[in-house]
Amino acid sequence: MINFTSCKTDSIKNISNILFNEYQYKITEYLSSNVDWNKVFSVQLSFMNHFNRPALRFVKSDLISRAVEKYSNRKLIFVDEVGYDFIVPETCSDPEIQGSGYDGIKIELKSQLDLFGKKNNKTKNIKLDNTNGQSSEDKIYTKKFDYLLLLQPGLVGITSYEAIQPYIKYKPDGRTVQIPHDIIEFFAHTYEFKIDKKIKLNDRYEQMIEDSLNDIEKLYDTRFI
Repeated sequence: MINFTSCKTDSIKNISNILFNEYQYKITEYLSSNVDWNKVFSVQLSFMNHFNRPALRFVKSDLISRAVEKYSNRKLIFVDEVGYDFIVPETCSDPEIQGSGYDGIKIELKSQLDLFGKKNNKTKNIKLDNTNGQSSEDKIYTKKFDYLLLLQPGLVGITSYEAIQPYIKYKPDGRTVQIPHDIIEFFAHTYEFKIDKKIKLNDRYEQMIEDSLNDIEKLYDTRFI
């Protein structure tokens, strides 16, 4: 059975740009028009109880990123590069997106069920990168993405790399940021979308693992030689 869920974002005050379609960034209108965000929200919520163990969270992150690509009809391409997740192909010199080392607009995605927070008009603490135990104080960071895409069920926001610079904090294992709402452009504000919690993503993953191991076992089984 497919249910509807409500998502209220009353704590977000500066969403007037959604009502009047007034955006500072050209990319905001592009994202608003070219991605079916309701389907992305459905993915985020349908699988919210799956893959919450630290070792498997990357699977859920990958699933959400691939949903953004699919439901944008590849207006965003998921490339999973260090420092950014997506490129906008029509801004690239090679629109066929061959190889690596892309030019064009680059977008990093951060998603969380309550990403925009309920206090202080700021996002939750967002991990921008990981230095794998090395101190981040003396590390030289170069710009990797142009825009930071922020996703919470029912609401999407975007801000630029330059806008968040004053709010970045350097931690022993990388950089984090809490972003004030007033430097985020919000869009795709919706209250109802479909979810299906009967989809057993964990079971599919476990079956994939089992099938893969069985394929290796067949290499040693004389019946399959």
